[in-house]
Amino acid sequence: MYKLYFTLLIAPIFTQLNAQTFPEVRTVLESKKVLEWAEPQDLKGLIYMGKVPVTWDNNSIAKPKMTCVLMGGNVLYAKQKGGYDAYSSYRIDLALVQKILGQKDKFKVLEKHSIEKGPQGFQNEKLDSWAKFENPRQQDEWVLIDGKISGESIKTFLVTRANDTQWVLKTYENEHIINYIIQVN
Repeated sequence: MYKLYFTLLIAPIFTQLNAQTFPEVRTVLESKKVLEWAEPQDLKGLIYMGKVPVTWDNNSIAKPKMTCVLMGGNVLYAKQKGGYDAYSSYRIDLALVQKILGQKDKFKVLEKHSIEKGPQGFQNEKLDSWAKFENPRQQDEWVLIDGKISGESIKTFLVTRANDTQWVLKTYENEHIINYIIQVN
């Protein structure tokens, strides 16, 4: 009886300790929330976003975290041999993206965030432009979308965040990782 009572008392505490909660990190301005991870077995179930390509002149963890967010991640894995990988716990709902594209054909672009390979190099720019998107599709664990943002060339974007009010889209241009914040409501 005591064993059963003890098990019922301890089990919820143990479950809470083992439960992994991941923060919602929507933009690079929230990069302080990115979790740092050191154990590869704890990354199971997360989406691999890629090797963090940015090299920095100083040893600050802030800049790899910023790059992780721009890549669509919210977990930064420090590899034993050096460097970082970006992972995401956030899964994009393709049906939601398709539904919103079925309701609208023109979207407001609010911001452009970019980071380039090399020292420093982060830029944050408010935008007042419009975009059109089409062809949302699932590729492995990612959702891609084609689009044209006024003043920019036609591109394919990776949807890194999506809800009923806002999307975050990632693309590459030369040595830059670029995010666009799109208002969808």
